Formats: sequence, C-alpha cells, structure tokens
Amino acid sequence: MFKTRYSSVVSLSSWYVLSLTHETFEHHHQHQHRYSRCRFSSSNDDTLEELVRGLEFGHLPHDITPLALVSFGARGLDALTKIAVSNAASSTVRVSCVVAMRRVDIVDDTSIDPSELVRVLQRLARDDVACPRVRAEALRSLCAIARRLAMSSANVPLANIESVIEFARDCFLRDRDVKIVRDAAVRVLERCGASGQLKLVELILRHDSANVRACAIRGTSKCLAPVILCLADRNRSVRRAAAGCVERLGWKRFADVLRERPRVQRNALISSLREVRGCDDDGVVKDVARRLLGALVG
Repeated sequence: MFKTRYSSVVSLSSWYVLSLTHETFEHHHQHQHRYSRCRFSSSNDDTLEELVRGLEFGHLPHDITPLALVSFGARGLDALTKIAVSNAASSTVRVSCVVAMRRVDIVDDTSIDPSELVRVLQRLARDDVACPRVRAEALRSLCAIARRLAMSSANVPLANIESVIEFARDCFLRDRDVKIVRDAAVRVLERCGASGQLKLVELILRHDSANVRACAIRGTSKCLAPVILCLADRNRSVRRAAAGCVERLGWKRFADVLRERPRVQRNALISSLREVRGCDDDGVVKDVARRLLGALVG
C-alpha cells in the first residue's frame, strides 16, 4: 500500500515505519489484540522529521502516520502535540494526532510525563478556536489515559478518575450547545464508573437549568432509569428529550431496566408513567409512557 502510493514522497526508512505501523494496526483491529509498537532509536531523527512534514503537508495518510509517530516515544509525542495545538494543520490531521495520543506508552516509558500530556489534552478540550471534533477527541483521549493509569495504579493527580469526571462535567456545562463535545463529555462520565454516572444522573435530575437536563438526556445511553423519571419533568423540553431518548435507544431497553429494578423503585416508576399517560398534553411523551407501561403491566 505505502510503497506504491507514497514511495515518491518518503524515504525507504519512512516507508518501512509506515508499513510496519499499518500492519500492526490492522492486526490489532482484526484480532482484537492489544496494540503493540516497535521502538525506534534517536538515530531515526530524519525519519521522524520526514513523517512530521509528510503529515503536516498532507503527503502521508492522516490515520496511520500519527500512530507511526507514537513509536518514537517522547519525541513522537512532542511532534504530535505541536501538530495538534497548531492552527496551521487541518482539522482532520489534528483530530488524528489527538486520537493517536491514546496509544502513547504512559505507563512504561519513563521519558514521558503523563501530567504534561493531560495538560495538553485539557488545553485542547477547552480551546474555543479548535474545531469541535478536536475538543471532543481530546476529552475521549483524556478519559482513555486516565483509565489506563488507574489500571496500572499510577498516581497522577491531574489524570485520576475523579479529576477527569470533574473536568468532563465542566466541559459539558461549558459546551452543552455543541453536540459533538456535549456527547463526548457524557460518554466520558458514563465510562468513569459509578462516580461518573452519578454526576450524570445529577445533571439529568437535579440541575436547575432545563436546557442542561435536556442536553444530558440526549447524550446518555446508560443512565436509563433517570430518563424514565424525566418523562414527568415539569419542563416540556425535558419531557420531549426523555421521550426522544427512549425512541433513540429503544423502549425495550428501558422496559428491561424497569424489570431489573427493586420492587419499590419499579412501582414508583410505574406510577410516574401512569401519571404521564393520563395527564401529559404531548402526544409523543404519552405514547412512550403507554408503550413502557404496556410492556410492564399489560
């Protein structure tokens, strides 16, 4: 693939790095093995610079080249960071660099400072100038790094799960009108275990702003019981968002959640659905409540 398409713009050593990276990447996707990397020594400075230039000027594939840069350890990460924060690079290239940062060996490579990587990703996630895709992927990469560090029991204050939860919540509130960033923040909260999901439940049920509650509902795919309660929310837009969430994810999933709840909780939710079915003036919301009740009590 690379020899035919890119041999005119890269040297043999760069072509080899790209080919090897592509082969490893494909193997990872086909066999679901952990992504492995070959390491390159400092003697490969020319190859590194050539890969960076090729990526910046669009001569090399934006999906594989950042992964090849990861193979160069701290020097590769520095190159990825410079491209990711640069407004000169295209949005597609910047997104690919941010995604590749998830592959950096932050556990075993002592030359890489995880705290600095976290600061870079936080800066990108908050960058109003960056395109929403860059900000969303920065959030996802931050979550992936925190989860890896947690699994290895590494102590990096900026990248512990609780810090990421608070950061994702702040990003959600700050960018709730930007769908791709908002949804990424919700996904991060959902992937951060019980603590993250509790923060999301608080946004869905307790936040003073109806817009915040509705946006959190539109993004969730796991906190389903609170969504059922929101079918009876005092605000019409929140009720509509809850009904839309049920239709998006499928009412059968919600019915299964109801069946799995303790009897007291299940009965309370059923009572709420009956109230919605009998009183709500929105046909869409009433129809959703009717279908859920039908699945539960016939």
